[in-house]
Amino acid sequence: MIQDSKRSRVVDFWVTGPGLNKYLLIARGSTPAGASAEPQLPAFRAWAKEVGCEVEEVETPENSPDQETWYGNWTTILQQISNYGPYLNPKMTEQLRTASAQRIAISQLLQQFPREEPEIVRATIFELVHQGVLEFVDLRKDRLSDLSEVEPS
Repeated sequence: MIQDSKRSRVVDFWVTGPGLNKYLLIARGSTPAGASAEPQLPAFRAWAKEVGCEVEEVETPENSPDQETWYGNWTTILQQISNYGPYLNPKMTEQLRTASAQRIAISQLLQQFPREEPEIVRATIFELVHQGVLEFVDLRKDRLSDLSEVEPS
């Protein structure tokens, strides 16, 4: 528990691995890196240091509409994988890999698996995209929908 924390701020990413344990805070646009976190998050920084984590604030440039769409789409993809990942199964993954050997819309894939929960089918497609097996045709320009098309990478 973080003591004396008066302001809330969502940690954008937690990065961990061999010899690495870090919280990344993303400063958007006009908020310079370090300027917003230092006065607002001393309790969080103290807690992170106590548990052996580094806190880094990363500044990003102003986003273009294409970047915003891309970020939003990847947010959706990762949320779906996170929510439904435990329910994915290798058999469906392989069937979807085969069914998407050519460019195909999510809606068409959903029709090929009428007995499966649509959210699980979508999450499996998203997992295949995340793994680099499939890719979306217009991930940067169009908001994800069942009309979005995937193709082999």
